[in-house]
Amino acid sequence: MMSKHYYFFYKYYYNNLVVYNEENLIEKIKINTENNCIDFSSLIYKKSSFLYKNIKSGLKNNIQFENLPVVDKGTNFQKKVWKAIYRIPRGKTYTYKKIGSIINNRGYRAIGQACNKNPFPILIPCHRVVSQNGIGGFALDIEIKRNLLKFEGCEF
Repeated sequence: MMSKHYYFFYKYYYNNLVVYNEENLIEKIKINTENNCIDFSSLIYKKSSFLYKNIKSGLKNNIQFENLPVVDKGTNFQKKVWKAIYRIPRGKTYTYKKIGSIINNRGYRAIGQACNKNPFPILIPCHRVVSQNGIGGFALDIEIKRNLLKFEGCEF
């Protein structure tokens, strides 16, 4: 039996997040932008109050990383990076180098790639990871990263 896939919207700052979910697990989150075409044809709109509440708590870091209701995705290395990123407080930024020291790995480019593969942006706030020389990269439009950081109290 095929499982059903659902979606709902979550408003964060000026961004509409599209939360893809299967039952009570988040499959992925996408930031809905003009340049980001999303195909909803195979999905059913259904707001999950359980997931909505957990996203709200997760954005405040009130849930341990291990208890986030997300589908188990990524390599062990990516999960280590995402766990370290999840712990970055709102209003703060860490460099790729600092994330490397937290997870005891000097592969800063690999850390950047793990950020790029993050299926749960905003919830796992990869936008808070910056380079030593500036804002760094972002899987989406760099202006989205800049605006998110500004909204959270960081200037770039």
